[in-house]
Amino acid sequence: MPRIEDADMTLDWFEAGEAIFEAATDDPSCYPPLHDPETQRAWLAGFVAAWGEHDMVEAEKRTGDPRDLPIREILALRLTDHPELLSQLQEIGERSLDEGASYRVKRT
Repeated sequence: MPRIEDADMTLDWFEAGEAIFEAATDDPSCYPPLHDPETQRAWLAGFVAAWGEHDMVEAEKRTGDPRDLPIREILALRLTDHPELLSQLQEIGERSLDEGASYRVKRT
């Protein structure tokens, strides 16, 4: 499980994704393991949820905030030192978008 040693906190993977998005930590244990899509999905869900919550803050309060970037750009920025993880998360994201599009098409 991810852990922030300085704060003596244990996080779940969703919370770890949120923490990385917010740049609240860069603790290595807060990045999901490679080749573990289930854990990576939970982490990515937290990262995207934090981005969505951030996006709801009034724009004038956020001028120049790097978190204002599109989700794919901020993900790449936060994972600069983790290129293989970035690639695996992008693949999960693309598959999820494809599945979501298929679902919407079937329901209409």
